[in-house]
Amino acid sequence: MITSSLLESISGPTIRARVWRGLTQTGARGRTLAEHRAILDALAAHNPEVARSWATVHIAGVEQWLASVP
Repeated sequence: MITSSLLESISGPTIRARVWRGLTQTGARGRTLAEHRAILDALAAHNPEVARSWATVHIAGVEQWLASVP
């Protein structure tokens, strides 16, 4: 399945960073789940603009965290 392959290619190289974020940043797991849920809900509601906005929020938060990690 194309979606599965895409997710694997994206998530594989970042697994250590995601685990580290979950261990070191307070609330990261809950925030990530909430952001993913918001993206999924927007897609289910056929609202791509809202999904895109939530995806941007999510990615921006990850980028901000990555920039702050020594």
